[in-house]
Formats: sequence, C-alpha cells, structure tokens
Amino acid sequence: YTLRGLVGDVVAQRMEGRRSFDMRRTATYITWCDLVGELYTRPWVSILCPRWFPTFVDGTICWQNVVCALALDNFVLAPCIYYPAFYLFKSAAAGCFSVRTPLQQYRKEFWPQMKALWSLWIPAGLINLTMIPPPSRAAFNGAVGLIWVVILSLVTNSLSITEVVMDSCDVSTGHDS
Repeated sequence: YTLRGLVGDVVAQRMEGRRSFDMRRTATYITWCDLVGELYTRPWVSILCPRWFPTFVDGTICWQNVVCALALDNFVLAPCIYYPAFYLFKSAAAGCFSVRTPLQQYRKEFWPQMKALWSLWIPAGLINLTMIPPPSRAAFNGAVGLIWVVILSLVTNSLSITEVVMDSCDVSTGHDS
C-alpha cells in the first residue's frame, strides 16, 4: 500500500508539471493508502465481499451478487465512508483538522470525485469479480489501486476549491482562519 501511495502521487505530480516536489502531499497519500488498504480494501476484497456476495454459485457467475457488490462499494461505501474519511484525513494531514470544512469541501467536489471513481472502479470491479480468480483479486485490486491514486491525486489537486480551503487553513496553529 505504501508503494501505491508513493508511486501514484509522484506520477500525478509529474503529470501536473509541478516545478517542485511536494513531499508533504506524497506523505499524505502514502499514509492514506496504508490506512485504506488495511482498514477498507483488504477486508472488503478478501473477506466481506466473497462472504456476502459470492460471485460464483454452482460454477456460474451470479450476476445479482456482482451487481450488489459493485453497487454497495461504489454507491454506498465510497460516497458515505471512503470520501468523507479521505477529506477529513487530508484536513488533519494539513495540520488543520476540522469536521465541517473538509465535509463542506467534499460536498462541493462530490460529482467530479465520484465520476472519477466510477469511471475506474466500476469497470475494474466488474473485471475483478467476473474474470479474476478469487485468490488473485487482492493483487488485481492493488494494481488498479495504483492507477486510482494517480487519478485521485490529479482530480483532488486540480479542483479549485481544494486551494481555497487549504488557503484558509493556518497549518502552524491547526485552526481554520
């Protein structure tokens, strides 16, 4: 997970054409990827999804379970847990943790973030659940996750509201100004 955060954000910063490397930003993505990997991705991909939504029943694909797993992950867990946690974490990593400001920022950036997530994770999830053998799904998810970190970093850092909110944060005191 560490490598995913490191490589993903470094690639994103290079794609943005940044003149200077933002190590704090990369450290934020490394830590975020480690937390999400252990607390969300691994349990979801390796334990919960196979138990709750087995994709193969009697040797054939159970499309109902595939659709349910994709819907729960992309339309419930991602918008209600993943992204709010991401915005709260980003705020804390910037040194100005608050609940209200990052969640307001998330609400303003909801559609661009969700479109980015859905454009990658719905097709990838469909491939993962229907074509990848269960023991290899975590590895496939990890490879797609590297692409995801590049997209997440690019989208998050391109949204103009990100700069406005971070500018209102006094990193030295940890309080909103």
